[in-house]
Amino acid sequence: MLSVAMQVIRNFTKEFDDVKHMSRLLLSALEEVKEEEIQEKIGIFARHEFEWDYFIDLKKPFLSLVRQVCTGEIPVSSAIDAIKSFLDGLESEPQNWPD
Repeated sequence: MLSVAMQVIRNFTKEFDDVKHMSRLLLSALEEVKEEEIQEKIGIFARHEFEWDYFIDLKKPFLSLVRQVCTGEIPVSSAIDAIKSFLDGLESEPQNWPD
């Protein structure tokens, strides 16, 4: 039983790290993108196959943000603020996480 629990913890931790990593990659791309490169440099995130089982609820908002930047619905600066806020939340102490 302990090995099953350890495997779940390992998988959760790996996925949590992937969520943070992809968010940091998106943030970096947003901070460096030129207007004429948005479709190419940001749109790539919409085509990425996210294997998030524990964080599946984050996939839709993440992809929605990418789509909104690519279609011009929201400015890049707003997306940068949103991703920074999201990362701050992920990296905060667990007692500060929402229920």
